[in-house]
Amino acid sequence: GSCFPKDVRALKHLAEQHGHRAGILTAVHDTNQRQKNKLAERVMERLGADLSGKTIAVWGLSFKPNTDDMREAPSRYLM
Repeated sequence: GSCFPKDVRALKHLAEQHGHRAGILTAVHDTNQRQKNKLAERVMERLGADLSGKTIAVWGLSFKPNTDDMREAPSRYLM
């Protein structure tokens, strides 16, 4: 959801401020960032890198079912 990425960033910053290494939190953040690219990569694998003139539908824009909250939803990065 929208709170998780923000909480990971805040906890990582707090740990580093107090002189602690935040390797796991850094890995969590980096993994979540990479996940945002996976759908785009799959689309380009199937349709080619040049998407000019192509129409692509995206269903399920929110980060979970039955909500209209799109904060931090991975779909926002795709569009």
